[in-house]
Amino acid sequence: MPTRSDLRSWTPERLLALALGVLWLTLPATTGAALGDALEPSSTAVQLVVGTLAWLGWGAGLLALLAPRTITLTLARFVIPAAVPTATWAALATDSITALGIVGATTAAVATVLVLAPHTGSRFVNGSAYGHELRFPLRAPAAVVLGPIEVLWAAVVAGVVAGPVLLATEQWVAGILATLVGGAVAWFGVRGAHGLARRWIVLVPAGLVVHDPMALADSLLIQVKDLERVTVADAATTAEDITLGALGLALEIDLRSPADVLLMADRRAGRKDPTATPGSMAKDVSLVLVTPTRPGHLLRAAADQGLPIA
Repeated sequence: MPTRSDLRSWTPERLLALALGVLWLTLPATTGAALGDALEPSSTAVQLVVGTLAWLGWGAGLLALLAPRTITLTLARFVIPAAVPTATWAALATDSITALGIVGATTAAVATVLVLAPHTGSRFVNGSAYGHELRFPLRAPAAVVLGPIEVLWAAVVAGVVAGPVLLATEQWVAGILATLVGGAVAWFGVRGAHGLARRWIVLVPAGLVVHDPMALADSLLIQVKDLERVTVADAATTAEDITLGALGLALEIDLRSPADVLLMADRRAGRKDPTATPGSMAKDVSLVLVTPTRPGHLLRAAADQGLPIA
């Protein structure tokens, strides 16, 4: 079966990681000059605060890229896209738009596309994998992707930046309040969004595991002997849908015999019933519907491991 060492060869994950790293490393040379020009009319305090925040953000992004892990994936996907509004404002805030400013804004935009790419997610979550695990991230629910996550990202970035900038302009009361509120928003926002990075299917020598704390109360462990096949789902499938409404190609996992599955939705509903037990809330499921970010990659890896696919 494929191993995490495959991610260190010249695979798409490796190539995209290299491109993303190069783009991020060049950003201070392009956006830095434009940002300095844009801040020139501001006070020294504002220049110092904004410059410090910019360097801290760039350093956090670099740290995430150098240490790909599940937790740093969340960090990278908050920090790196923040370079887009920063670089764009820097390029447009001066009297004349320079070529360097345009390059900086373009670099930030391309880096954002790469850090949000499925290949990048695969590389980061496998950086936290154990032993012979190979993890395949699951797509985020459509209800989260189509609006809420973008609003959450904007609230977190604004929460981090607004307070220090207001304090630099000597708006003490507003600055203190914005710092306190913004810090709380950033903490809970990043913590909540991190749950999206902790959803995956895992191939192991003994079979596969569906690990999705948002959909399942407990991970679903399927041994090879209990697996009938993994296949592309038919539109008329009757499989238990644990995709949480995610968009994209779905895969169906067929079991030879039903397994007990406790859905998070049923667990939450059962908390209102004092007589409910985990056993009574669990369902006997023989077909499961999942939506990995790279379904073709998962099917090829499953076939290489000897798992039945169709």
